[in-house]
Amino acid sequence: MAYSHGSAAYQSEWAVPARRIKKAVRAQVRQEAKVKKKDKKTALNVVLVFAVLFGLCWRYVAIYDQSSDIASGRAKLAAINAENSQIQMEIERETEKGRLDTYATDVLGMVKPDKSQFVYITLNKGDEMESARENNGGKDGFLAKLEGIAEYFGQE
Repeated sequence: MAYSHGSAAYQSEWAVPARRIKKAVRAQVRQEAKVKKKDKKTALNVVLVFAVLFGLCWRYVAIYDQSSDIASGRAKLAAINAENSQIQMEIERETEKGRLDTYATDVLGMVKPDKSQFVYITLNKGDEMESARENNGGKDGFLAKLEGIAEYFGQE
């Protein structure tokens, strides 16, 4: 027999006091709570990682879509520029001076003017500018026009 805690009562080695049992149960409950908390944290981390990966994949898909749109736009632009240069060359070819002269004389029956058909005008006065206010006695706008019309009809 072993003397324990001030008592000579029989203590079996397998018999554990209730106090130890409560401590052991509490420790086990704490351990299980820690494990559950750790499992929840792990699950949350896994979900978070998958969300971040999904976001990255979605972003790369959006970037790829935009880059393919840009590439197709550039291809269209190149085709339009090629067509534009071809049309510009056709315009230049069709508007050559010799070709226009030939078309005017042959198809339209036009003739080039000779020197007797040219009329030159010489100006006695220099290049001057006169404002409309000075011509209308300082009046402008609608009233001056009405007075001009009245004078015109009044003279006849």
